[in-house]
Amino acid sequence: MLILRSGTSATGASEDNAAELASTRKKLRMELLGEMHSTETDATQSEIELYIHMRVPSEFDDKPLAFWQRHEESLPILSKVAQVYLGMSSSSVPVECMFSTTGIISNGRRSSIGPEKLNRVVFIHDNFSLAADECK
Repeated sequence: MLILRSGTSATGASEDNAAELASTRKKLRMELLGEMHSTETDATQSEIELYIHMRVPSEFDDKPLAFWQRHEESLPILSKVAQVYLGMSSSSVPVECMFSTTGIISNGRRSSIGPEKLNRVVFIHDNFSLAADECK
């Protein structure tokens, strides 16, 4: 939906201004993230060093989430990452989407595609938007 302000038209001028404004905003966000990134990198690096030198009791061998919950205060950044990646999905939607994508890619015309190549094509399909954002 295009919202017009007084003195603008629905043609190229307002679209160019909008694109320029979006580009400027993105640059400012990236600069801000870059500044924040350096301090976060130091904190993350120190947490990684602390984790590497920790002795992990054998009681956590089968319960990695319990380990990260116990060390949430001493390793807050790594704990959040671990809880996101080790937590269970509350729905089957991501798996269903993957099967649907695989079925579309591995159709009758591509019935001889090997499993490794199929995995690569599905990976590219699922992550293409991330790569496209990086190239902009």
